[in-house]
Amino acid sequence: MIRPHINLLSQQLIYMSKKEPYVLIKSPIKTKKYRMIMPSEGHNHDFGAIRKNGKPYRDYTLLNDKDSEFYEPDESKRKQIRASYRARHRGDKGLGSRHSPAELSWSILWSKPTLRESIKFYENKFKVKVINKT
Repeated sequence: MIRPHINLLSQQLIYMSKKEPYVLIKSPIKTKKYRMIMPSEGHNHDFGAIRKNGKPYRDYTLLNDKDSEFYEPDESKRKQIRASYRARHRGDKGLGSRHSPAELSWSILWSKPTLRESIKFYENKFKVKVINKT
């Protein structure tokens, strides 16, 4: 409900305070990286692919992590890989919905260089609070 006498930021904070925070954990599904638990909605979404051999597919956060086997030292190459991913997935069903695994991957795995920054990006985009328990 829009209340004209309350500014937009205040309205967003009121909305956020009424919802239980989402919780990000490692997925119990062997072929997925993460699970976003959405208690207020009563469901979960798993996202991020892992190969059958247990090796994860690369993502933008891993490309920027110096401890990752996917680390790419060349920043311009990292950005080019990110742009290629986004071009391939631009038309994926569910982009723009906070419930969509495609959006979760887009926002959390392919938006910012670190998981922490990506979670903050997702929180701001969808006006939710996320607790990282990965």
